[in-house]
This record gives sequence, C-alpha cells and structure tokens, in this order.
Amino acid sequence: MQAAERTLGLNEAKRIRTIVRVDAGGGSVDDLNWLLARGYQVSIKDYSTTRAARLAQRVTWWAEDGKVDGRQAGWVQTPTTEYVRPVRRVVAKPTASGASAS
Repeated sequence: MQAAERTLGLNEAKRIRTIVRVDAGGGSVDDLNWLLARGYQVSIKDYSTTRAARLAQRVTWWAEDGKVDGRQAGWVQTPTTEYVRPVRRVVAKPTASGASAS
C-alpha cells in the first residue's frame, strides 16, 4: 500500500477519498487499522461464521435483499473497539435455502 501511495501521490486529501477493498483473509485488524489511521475508506468482506453469528445477534432490524430471494441484511447496532475510528458493519443472513451469502 505504501508503494501505491508513492506511485499515485496519495496525500492526506486524496486518501480520505480513496476506498480500499479488502477480501476475506486480506489482512489483520492491525492492517485494517493502519489503513483507517491513514484516512482511507475501507470496504471489507469478513467471512467468519462465528463472527457473523455473533454480530447478527446485534442487528435489530433486517432488510430484504432485492437481488437474492430470502437473503436479508442488517446494520450491527453496537459499536466496536477493535478499530482506531468508528466503522459501520453490516451482516448478511443466508438465503432460506441454506446457501451461504456474503
């Protein structure tokens, strides 16, 4: 990422407008905190069945996914202390057929 910053000239003003997408397994909490501390917007797909189940218990309202029949998504309502700045987290529930969803 530091090489990309140099190559693209990502100063502070540009970093706060830059979205970094990280797939599941793409980094540790420390890695994500580095990006957040540098000002980046970060979109992360974290696929952990245990973590997702725990977070799903903190969702108070579920919305239907208009693209996948039976799948629902909801905002996690409790804050987290894992990250260096506030984040918004969403959880997706699998379809009624039992297929996994992300």
